[in-house]
Amino acid sequence: MKRKCRIIFSIISILLVVSLFTPTTEITAANTPTLTVETIEAEPGDEVKVAVTLSDNPGICAFRIAVNYDAGLTLTKVIDERLYGDAMFGNNLNANPYILMWDDSLKASSNKSNGALAYLTFKVDDNVAPGTYKVWITYNTGDIYDLKLNDIDVDLVAGGVNIAEKTVTTQEVTNTPEPTAISKPTATPKPTEITEPTVSPEPTVTPTPVVTATPVATSTPIATTTPVTPTPEVTSTPVTTTIPELTSAPEPTDIDDVGTRPTGTGTDITQPAVTGNDVLQPTGADNETTPTETEKPETTKAPTVTKAFTTTVTDANSQTVKYKVTPDTKATNGIAGSATVVSLKTENKSIVIPDTVVIDGKTYKVTAIGRNALKTNKKATKLQIGANVSTIEQNAFKGLKKLKSITIKSGKISKIGSGAFSGIYKKATISIKTSKKAYKEIVSLIKNSGVSEKVKFKRTK
Repeated sequence: MKRKCRIIFSIISILLVVSLFTPTTEITAANTPTLTVETIEAEPGDEVKVAVTLSDNPGICAFRIAVNYDAGLTLTKVIDERLYGDAMFGNNLNANPYILMWDDSLKASSNKSNGALAYLTFKVDDNVAPGTYKVWITYNTGDIYDLKLNDIDVDLVAGGVNIAEKTVTTQEVTNTPEPTAISKPTATPKPTEITEPTVSPEPTVTPTPVVTATPVATSTPIATTTPVTPTPEVTSTPVTTTIPELTSAPEPTDIDDVGTRPTGTGTDITQPAVTGNDVLQPTGADNETTPTETEKPETTKAPTVTKAFTTTVTDANSQTVKYKVTPDTKATNGIAGSATVVSLKTENKSIVIPDTVVIDGKTYKVTAIGRNALKTNKKATKLQIGANVSTIEQNAFKGLKKLKSITIKSGKISKIGSGAFSGIYKKATISIKTSKKAYKEIVSLIKNSGVSEKVKFKRTK
Protein backbone atom coordinates (compact mmCIF):
# COMPACT_ATOMS: atom_id res chain seq x y z
CA MET A 1 0.00 0.00 0.00
CA LYS A 2 2.81 2.37 0.90
CA ARG A 3 4.51 1.52 -2.38
CA LYS A 4 1.38 2.46 -4.39
CA CYS A 5 1.12 5.76 -2.53
CA ARG A 6 4.74 6.53 -3.31
CA ILE A 7 4.17 5.80 -7.02
CA ILE A 8 1.07 8.04 -7.15
CA PHE A 9 2.92 10.83 -5.31
CA SER A 10 5.88 10.67 -7.74
CA ILE A 11 3.54 10.83 -10.77
CA ILE A 12 1.81 13.93 -9.36
CA SER A 13 5.20 15.55 -8.70
CA ILE A 14 6.34 14.91 -12.27
CA LEU A 15 3.14 16.41 -13.68
CA LEU A 16 3.59 19.53 -11.54
CA VAL A 17 7.18 19.98 -12.69
CA VAL A 18 6.22 19.53 -16.35
CA SER A 19 3.41 22.08 -16.04
CA LEU A 20 5.74 24.62 -14.48
CA PHE A 21 8.41 24.41 -17.17
CA THR A 22 6.22 23.89 -20.24
CA PRO A 23 5.94 27.24 -22.20
CA THR A 24 2.43 28.54 -22.66
CA THR A 25 1.27 29.79 -26.10
CA GLU A 26 -1.03 32.70 -26.52
CA ILE A 27 -3.54 32.65 -29.36
CA THR A 28 -4.05 36.11 -30.73
CA ALA A 29 -6.53 37.00 -33.38
CA ALA A 30 -5.29 38.78 -36.47
CA ASN A 31 -5.81 42.52 -36.39
CA THR A 32 -8.32 44.02 -38.77
CA PRO A 33 -6.81 46.70 -41.05
CA THR A 34 -8.06 50.24 -40.48
CA LEU A 35 -8.47 53.22 -42.82
CA THR A 36 -8.43 56.47 -40.84
CA VAL A 37 -9.30 60.01 -41.92
CA GLU A 38 -7.45 62.74 -40.02
CA THR A 39 -9.31 65.48 -38.10
CA ILE A 40 -8.09 69.08 -38.63
CA GLU A 41 -8.89 72.39 -36.89
CA ALA A 42 -9.60 75.33 -39.22
CA GLU A 43 -11.43 78.64 -39.70
CA PRO A 44 -13.79 79.78 -42.47
CA GLY A 45 -11.84 80.49 -45.65
CA ASP A 46 -8.86 78.28 -44.69
CA GLU A 47 -7.30 75.61 -46.90
CA VAL A 48 -6.46 72.39 -45.02
CA LYS A 49 -4.73 69.08 -45.82
CA VAL A 50 -6.35 65.91 -44.43
CA ALA A 51 -4.44 62.59 -44.36
CA VAL A 52 -5.92 59.15 -45.16
CA THR A 53 -3.82 56.46 -43.43
CA LEU A 54 -3.74 52.64 -43.42
CA SER A 55 -2.76 50.57 -40.36
CA ASP A 56 -2.60 46.85 -39.45
CA ASN A 57 -2.27 45.91 -43.13
CA PRO A 58 -2.42 42.07 -43.47
CA GLY A 59 -1.31 42.12 -47.12
CA ILE A 60 -3.75 44.12 -49.25
CA CYS A 61 -2.82 44.13 -52.96
CA ALA A 62 -5.61 46.29 -54.41
CA PHE A 63 -8.51 48.35 -53.24
CA ARG A 64 -11.06 50.92 -54.34
CA ILE A 65 -12.41 53.45 -51.82
CA ALA A 66 -14.82 56.38 -52.00
CA VAL A 67 -14.06 59.64 -50.13
CA ASN A 68 -17.24 61.39 -48.92
CA TYR A 69 -17.38 64.87 -47.38
CA ASP A 70 -19.98 67.32 -46.04
CA ALA A 71 -21.18 70.48 -47.77
CA GLY A 72 -19.11 73.48 -46.74
CA LEU A 73 -15.90 71.76 -47.90
CA THR A 74 -14.55 71.77 -51.46
CA LEU A 75 -11.95 69.20 -52.57
CA THR A 76 -9.20 71.03 -54.50
CA LYS A 77 -6.26 68.63 -54.61
CA VAL A 78 -5.28 64.98 -53.95
CA ILE A 79 -1.66 63.97 -53.31
CA ASP A 80 -0.80 60.26 -53.74
CA GLU A 81 1.85 59.03 -51.26
CA ARG A 82 2.67 56.03 -53.54
CA LEU A 83 2.27 53.46 -50.75
CA TYR A 84 0.95 51.06 -53.44
CA GLY A 85 2.58 52.56 -56.52
CA ASP A 86 0.65 55.07 -58.60
CA ALA A 87 -2.92 55.78 -57.52
CA MET A 88 -5.70 55.80 -60.10
CA PHE A 89 -8.33 58.45 -59.75
CA GLY A 90 -11.77 57.39 -60.88
CA ASN A 91 -13.46 60.77 -61.33
CA ASN A 92 -12.86 64.51 -61.22
CA LEU A 93 -12.30 66.66 -58.13
CA ASN A 94 -15.86 68.01 -58.27
CA ALA A 95 -17.32 64.55 -57.61
CA ASN A 96 -18.61 63.67 -54.14
CA PRO A 97 -17.82 60.92 -53.31
CA TYR A 98 -14.34 61.03 -54.87
CA ILE A 99 -12.98 57.64 -56.00
CA LEU A 100 -9.42 56.48 -55.17
CA MET A 101 -8.00 53.20 -56.48
CA TRP A 102 -4.68 51.35 -56.06
CA ASP A 103 -3.52 48.05 -57.56
CA ASP A 104 -0.35 46.23 -56.47
CA SER A 105 -1.40 42.79 -57.73
CA LEU A 106 1.49 42.44 -60.18
CA LYS A 107 3.99 41.92 -57.36
CA ALA A 108 5.00 38.41 -56.33
CA SER A 109 4.72 39.03 -52.58
CA SER A 110 2.11 40.76 -50.44
CA ASN A 111 2.44 44.47 -49.70
CA LYS A 112 2.04 44.96 -45.95
CA SER A 113 2.96 48.65 -45.94
CA ASN A 114 1.28 50.99 -43.44
CA GLY A 115 1.12 54.77 -43.40
CA ALA A 116 -0.36 57.66 -45.35
CA LEU A 117 -2.11 56.62 -48.57
CA ALA A 118 -3.05 60.12 -49.72
CA TYR A 119 -3.50 63.71 -48.58
CA LEU A 120 -6.77 65.48 -49.43
CA THR A 121 -6.71 69.28 -49.67
CA PHE A 122 -10.04 70.98 -48.84
CA LYS A 123 -11.05 74.64 -49.16
CA VAL A 124 -13.34 75.71 -46.33
CA ASP A 125 -16.16 77.97 -47.53
CA ASP A 126 -15.85 81.61 -46.40
CA ASN A 127 -19.39 81.77 -44.98
CA VAL A 128 -19.48 78.33 -43.37
CA ALA A 129 -20.96 78.11 -39.86
CA PRO A 130 -18.84 76.86 -36.94
CA GLY A 131 -19.10 73.13 -36.29
CA THR A 132 -17.76 69.73 -37.41
CA TYR A 133 -17.71 68.88 -41.12
CA LYS A 134 -17.17 65.15 -41.68
CA VAL A 135 -14.87 63.41 -44.18
CA TRP A 136 -15.37 59.63 -44.32
CA ILE A 137 -14.58 56.58 -46.46
CA THR A 138 -16.88 53.88 -47.86
CA TYR A 139 -16.25 50.76 -49.97
CA ASN A 140 -18.20 47.83 -51.43
CA THR A 141 -17.67 44.12 -50.91
CA GLY A 142 -15.02 42.90 -53.34
CA ASP A 143 -13.29 46.27 -53.57
CA ILE A 144 -10.44 45.31 -51.17
CA TYR A 145 -8.61 41.98 -51.53
CA ASP A 146 -5.22 40.23 -51.27
CA LEU A 147 -3.02 38.47 -53.84
CA LYS A 148 -5.17 35.32 -53.61
CA LEU A 149 -8.28 37.38 -54.45
CA ASN A 150 -9.66 36.94 -50.92
CA ASP A 151 -11.85 39.82 -49.80
CA ILE A 152 -10.50 41.79 -46.81
CA ASP A 153 -12.77 43.58 -44.34
CA VAL A 154 -11.48 46.99 -43.24
CA ASP A 155 -12.46 49.12 -40.24
CA LEU A 156 -13.23 52.74 -41.14
CA VAL A 157 -12.55 55.75 -38.89
CA ALA A 158 -14.12 59.02 -40.02
CA GLY A 159 -12.45 62.40 -39.59
CA GLY A 160 -13.00 65.84 -40.99
CA VAL A 161 -12.61 69.53 -40.24
CA ASN A 162 -13.61 71.28 -37.01
CA ILE A 163 -14.55 74.86 -37.89
CA ALA A 164 -14.05 77.54 -35.25
CA GLU A 165 -15.35 81.12 -35.41
CA LYS A 166 -13.12 83.32 -37.52
CA THR A 167 -11.06 85.80 -35.49
CA VAL A 168 -11.39 89.49 -36.41
CA THR A 169 -8.02 91.19 -36.78
CA THR A 170 -8.81 94.82 -35.83
CA GLN A 171 -5.25 95.63 -34.82
CA GLU A 172 -4.13 95.60 -38.40
CA VAL A 173 -6.43 98.57 -39.11
CA THR A 174 -5.09 100.66 -36.20
CA ASN A 175 -1.50 100.06 -37.26
CA THR A 176 -1.98 101.36 -40.79
CA PRO A 177 -1.76 105.15 -39.98
CA GLU A 178 1.73 104.73 -38.53
CA PRO A 179 3.56 103.98 -41.78
CA THR A 180 1.67 106.80 -43.52
CA ALA A 181 2.83 109.24 -40.83
CA ILE A 182 6.44 108.15 -41.36
CA SER A 183 6.29 108.45 -45.11
CA LYS A 184 5.03 112.06 -45.11
CA PRO A 185 7.99 113.80 -43.38
CA THR A 186 10.53 111.89 -45.44
CA ALA A 187 8.94 113.07 -48.67
CA THR A 188 8.23 116.75 -47.86
CA PRO A 189 11.59 118.08 -46.54
CA LYS A 190 13.58 117.10 -49.60
CA PRO A 191 11.64 119.17 -52.15
CA THR A 192 11.61 122.19 -49.78
CA GLU A 193 15.40 122.12 -49.51
CA ILE A 194 15.69 121.93 -53.26
CA THR A 195 13.36 124.88 -53.86
CA GLU A 196 15.30 127.19 -51.51
CA PRO A 197 18.50 127.27 -53.59
CA THR A 198 16.44 127.75 -56.74
CA VAL A 199 15.07 131.01 -55.24
CA SER A 200 18.58 132.13 -54.24
CA PRO A 201 19.68 133.02 -57.80
CA GLU A 202 17.49 136.15 -57.56
CA PRO A 203 20.26 138.13 -55.71
CA THR A 204 22.41 137.65 -58.80
CA VAL A 205 19.85 139.69 -60.75
CA THR A 206 20.17 142.66 -58.35
CA PRO A 207 23.82 143.79 -58.75
CA THR A 208 23.84 146.25 -55.83
CA PRO A 209 27.64 146.61 -55.89
CA VAL A 210 27.44 147.75 -59.51
CA VAL A 211 25.26 150.70 -58.49
CA THR A 212 27.81 151.74 -55.84
CA ALA A 213 30.46 151.68 -58.51
CA THR A 214 29.42 155.16 -59.80
CA PRO A 215 30.39 157.06 -56.63
CA VAL A 216 33.50 154.96 -56.16
CA ALA A 217 34.62 155.94 -59.65
CA THR A 218 35.28 159.50 -58.33
CA SER A 219 37.96 158.18 -56.04
CA THR A 220 39.82 155.14 -57.15
CA PRO A 221 38.53 152.66 -59.71
CA ILE A 222 40.57 149.96 -58.01
CA ALA A 223 38.33 150.03 -54.97
CA THR A 224 35.31 149.56 -57.17
CA THR A 225 36.75 146.38 -58.61
CA THR A 226 37.27 144.80 -55.25
CA PRO A 227 33.58 144.68 -54.32
CA VAL A 228 32.65 143.59 -57.82
CA THR A 229 34.88 140.51 -57.73
CA PRO A 230 33.64 139.07 -54.45
CA THR A 231 30.00 139.45 -55.37
CA PRO A 232 30.17 137.18 -58.40
CA GLU A 233 32.11 134.73 -56.22
CA VAL A 234 29.29 134.86 -53.72
CA THR A 235 26.78 134.59 -56.50
CA SER A 236 28.80 131.66 -57.77
CA THR A 237 27.68 129.75 -54.71
CA PRO A 238 24.25 129.32 -56.25
CA VAL A 239 26.15 127.24 -58.74
CA THR A 240 26.19 124.71 -55.91
CA THR A 241 22.48 124.52 -56.59
CA THR A 242 23.60 122.03 -59.19
CA ILE A 243 23.93 119.69 -56.23
CA PRO A 244 20.17 119.26 -56.03
CA GLU A 245 20.37 118.57 -59.73
CA LEU A 246 22.62 115.69 -58.75
CA THR A 247 20.04 114.60 -56.17
CA SER A 248 17.43 114.57 -58.92
CA ALA A 249 19.65 111.82 -60.32
CA PRO A 250 19.69 112.52 -64.07
CA GLU A 251 23.11 110.89 -64.27
CA PRO A 252 22.04 107.67 -62.51
CA THR A 253 19.18 107.40 -64.94
CA ASP A 254 21.77 107.54 -67.72
CA ILE A 255 23.64 104.77 -65.95
CA ASP A 256 20.44 102.71 -65.81
CA ASP A 257 20.07 103.27 -69.52
CA VAL A 258 23.60 102.00 -69.99
CA GLY A 259 22.69 99.05 -67.80
CA THR A 260 20.12 97.96 -70.34
CA ARG A 261 22.66 98.01 -73.15
CA PRO A 262 25.17 95.33 -72.08
CA THR A 263 23.34 92.81 -74.19
CA GLY A 264 25.73 93.98 -76.93
CA THR A 265 29.42 94.50 -76.00
CA GLY A 266 31.21 94.63 -72.67
CA THR A 267 32.70 98.08 -73.38
CA ASP A 268 29.39 99.75 -72.55
CA ILE A 269 29.49 98.15 -69.10
CA THR A 270 32.93 99.59 -68.24
CA GLN A 271 31.97 103.21 -69.07
CA PRO A 272 30.02 103.95 -65.84
CA ALA A 273 33.06 103.03 -63.75
CA VAL A 274 32.28 105.86 -61.26
CA THR A 275 29.48 103.81 -59.68
CA GLY A 276 30.76 100.22 -59.50
CA ASN A 277 27.64 98.90 -57.82
CA ASP A 278 25.54 99.96 -60.79
CA VAL A 279 27.96 98.20 -63.12
CA LEU A 280 27.49 94.94 -61.21
CA GLN A 281 23.71 95.06 -61.66
CA PRO A 282 23.70 94.71 -65.48
CA THR A 283 26.23 91.89 -65.27
CA GLY A 284 23.85 90.14 -62.85
CA ALA A 285 21.05 90.62 -65.32
CA ASP A 286 23.14 88.84 -67.94
CA ASN A 287 23.74 86.02 -65.49
CA GLU A 288 20.01 85.70 -64.91
CA THR A 289 19.41 85.06 -68.59
CA THR A 290 21.72 82.03 -68.63
CA PRO A 291 19.39 79.68 -66.65
CA THR A 292 16.61 80.26 -69.16
CA GLU A 293 18.95 79.15 -71.92
CA THR A 294 19.88 75.98 -70.02
CA GLU A 295 16.22 75.08 -69.43
CA LYS A 296 15.45 74.85 -73.15
CA PRO A 297 17.60 71.79 -73.88
CA GLU A 298 16.05 70.02 -70.85
CA THR A 299 12.58 70.27 -72.37
CA THR A 300 13.83 68.99 -75.70
CA LYS A 301 15.31 65.88 -74.05
CA ALA A 302 11.99 64.78 -72.48
CA PRO A 303 10.40 63.22 -75.60
CA THR A 304 13.40 60.89 -76.15
CA VAL A 305 12.11 58.03 -73.96
CA THR A 306 13.53 54.59 -74.71
CA LYS A 307 12.87 52.68 -71.48
CA ALA A 308 9.58 51.12 -70.43
CA PHE A 309 7.44 53.18 -68.04
CA THR A 310 4.06 53.01 -66.30
CA THR A 311 1.38 55.69 -66.54
CA THR A 312 -2.34 56.13 -65.81
CA VAL A 313 -4.81 57.54 -68.32
CA THR A 314 -8.47 58.50 -67.94
CA ASP A 315 -9.89 58.01 -71.44
CA ALA A 316 -12.97 59.24 -73.29
CA ASN A 317 -14.98 56.23 -72.05
CA SER A 318 -14.58 57.39 -68.40
CA GLN A 319 -12.19 54.50 -67.79
CA THR A 320 -9.12 54.89 -65.58
CA VAL A 321 -6.52 52.66 -67.22
CA LYS A 322 -3.01 51.95 -65.98
CA TYR A 323 -0.64 51.08 -68.84
CA LYS A 324 2.86 49.65 -68.96
CA VAL A 325 4.35 51.32 -72.03
CA THR A 326 7.29 49.93 -74.04
CA PRO A 327 8.70 52.46 -76.55
CA ASP A 328 10.05 51.19 -79.89
CA THR A 329 12.30 53.54 -81.87
CA LYS A 330 12.04 51.27 -84.91
CA ALA A 331 8.23 51.43 -85.09
CA THR A 332 6.70 53.03 -88.20
CA ASN A 333 3.41 54.52 -89.40
CA GLY A 334 3.24 56.94 -86.48
CA ILE A 335 3.39 54.17 -83.83
CA ALA A 336 5.83 54.79 -80.97
CA GLY A 337 5.66 51.32 -79.36
CA SER A 338 3.29 48.99 -77.48
CA ALA A 339 1.23 49.18 -74.27
CA THR A 340 -0.13 46.58 -71.82
CA VAL A 341 -3.31 47.16 -69.78
CA VAL A 342 -2.13 46.65 -66.20
CA SER A 343 -5.51 47.52 -64.65
CA LEU A 344 -8.79 49.11 -65.70
CA LYS A 345 -11.37 50.69 -63.39
CA THR A 346 -14.74 52.08 -64.45
CA GLU A 347 -18.28 52.59 -63.21
CA ASN A 348 -19.64 51.79 -66.68
CA LYS A 349 -21.25 48.45 -67.52
CA SER A 350 -19.58 48.48 -70.93
CA ILE A 351 -15.74 48.14 -71.06
CA VAL A 352 -13.59 48.98 -74.09
CA ILE A 353 -9.99 47.87 -74.58
CA PRO A 354 -8.86 50.33 -77.28
CA ASP A 355 -6.79 49.60 -80.39
CA THR A 356 -4.29 52.32 -79.48
CA VAL A 357 -3.63 54.84 -76.70
CA VAL A 358 -2.11 58.33 -77.00
CA ILE A 359 0.37 59.27 -74.24
CA ASP A 360 2.29 62.58 -74.29
CA GLY A 361 1.34 63.09 -77.93
CA LYS A 362 2.61 59.67 -79.05
CA THR A 363 0.51 56.70 -80.21
CA TYR A 364 1.08 53.20 -78.80
CA LYS A 365 -0.62 49.93 -79.85
CA VAL A 366 -2.49 48.16 -77.04
CA THR A 367 -1.14 44.63 -77.48
CA ALA A 368 -1.75 42.89 -74.13
CA ILE A 369 -4.16 42.68 -71.16
CA GLY A 370 -2.31 42.03 -67.91
CA ARG A 371 -2.94 39.63 -65.07
CA ASN A 372 -6.08 40.42 -62.99
CA ALA A 373 -6.47 43.60 -65.07
CA LEU A 374 -10.30 43.85 -65.06
CA LYS A 375 -11.35 41.66 -62.16
CA THR A 376 -12.71 44.51 -59.98
CA ASN A 377 -15.34 45.61 -62.51
CA LYS A 378 -18.11 43.45 -61.07
CA LYS A 379 -20.91 45.44 -62.76
CA ALA A 380 -19.59 44.96 -66.31
CA THR A 381 -21.97 43.29 -68.79
CA LYS A 382 -20.18 44.03 -72.10
CA LEU A 383 -16.53 43.88 -73.16
CA GLN A 384 -14.81 44.88 -76.40
CA ILE A 385 -11.19 43.82 -77.00
CA GLY A 386 -9.14 45.93 -79.44
CA ALA A 387 -7.75 44.83 -82.80
CA ASN A 388 -4.08 44.82 -81.72
CA VAL A 389 -4.36 42.58 -78.64
CA SER A 390 -2.27 39.40 -78.96
CA THR A 391 -1.89 38.35 -75.30
CA ILE A 392 -4.42 37.98 -72.46
CA GLU A 393 -2.75 37.18 -69.15
CA GLN A 394 -3.88 34.94 -66.30
CA ASN A 395 -7.21 35.79 -64.54
CA ALA A 396 -7.68 38.91 -66.67
CA PHE A 397 -11.52 38.78 -66.52
CA LYS A 398 -11.95 36.28 -63.71
CA GLY A 399 -15.12 36.52 -61.63
CA LEU A 400 -17.05 39.00 -63.82
CA LYS A 401 -20.33 37.12 -63.29
CA LYS A 402 -22.46 39.65 -65.20
CA LEU A 403 -20.26 39.69 -68.32
CA LYS A 404 -22.67 38.41 -70.99
CA SER A 405 -21.31 39.82 -74.26
CA ILE A 406 -17.66 39.84 -75.42
CA THR A 407 -16.50 41.16 -78.80
CA ILE A 408 -12.94 40.36 -79.88
CA LYS A 409 -11.77 42.52 -82.81
CA SER A 410 -8.32 40.91 -82.90
CA GLY A 411 -7.45 37.82 -84.92
CA LYS A 412 -3.86 37.95 -83.61
CA ILE A 413 -4.46 36.44 -80.16
CA SER A 414 -1.82 33.77 -79.57
CA LYS A 415 -1.78 33.46 -75.78
CA ILE A 416 -4.56 33.32 -73.15
CA GLY A 417 -3.55 32.61 -69.55
CA SER A 418 -5.31 30.16 -67.24
CA GLY A 419 -8.47 31.47 -65.60
CA ALA A 420 -8.65 34.48 -67.93
CA PHE A 421 -12.37 33.92 -68.71
CA SER A 422 -13.33 31.78 -65.71
CA GLY A 423 -16.33 32.91 -63.70
CA ILE A 424 -17.98 35.04 -66.42
CA TYR A 425 -21.70 34.60 -67.21
CA LYS A 426 -22.31 30.90 -67.97
CA LYS A 427 -24.28 31.56 -71.16
CA ALA A 428 -22.20 34.47 -72.42
CA THR A 429 -21.74 35.11 -76.16
CA ILE A 430 -18.21 35.65 -77.51
CA SER A 431 -17.94 37.14 -81.03
CA ILE A 432 -14.55 36.94 -82.78
CA LYS A 433 -13.71 39.00 -85.87
CA THR A 434 -11.12 36.89 -87.70
CA SER A 435 -10.46 34.24 -90.36
CA LYS A 436 -11.74 30.65 -90.05
CA LYS A 437 -8.31 29.25 -89.17
CA ALA A 438 -7.53 31.86 -86.53
CA TYR A 439 -11.10 31.59 -85.19
CA LYS A 440 -10.66 27.90 -84.27
CA GLU A 441 -7.34 28.57 -82.54
CA ILE A 442 -8.71 31.45 -80.48
CA VAL A 443 -11.83 29.48 -79.46
CA SER A 444 -9.58 26.65 -78.29
CA LEU A 445 -7.47 29.05 -76.22
CA ILE A 446 -10.59 30.55 -74.58
CA LYS A 447 -12.05 27.13 -73.72
CA ASN A 448 -8.76 26.10 -72.10
CA SER A 449 -8.80 29.24 -69.95
CA GLY A 450 -11.67 27.98 -67.77
CA VAL A 451 -14.75 29.26 -69.58
CA SER A 452 -18.11 27.55 -69.06
CA GLU A 453 -19.15 24.88 -71.57
CA LYS A 454 -22.45 26.73 -72.16
CA VAL A 455 -20.69 29.82 -73.59
CA LYS A 456 -21.62 30.48 -77.24
CA PHE A 457 -19.01 31.40 -79.89
CA LYS A 458 -19.55 33.00 -83.26
CA ARG A 459 -17.29 34.36 -86.00
CA THR A 460 -17.85 37.77 -87.60
CA LYS A 461 -16.25 39.47 -90.58
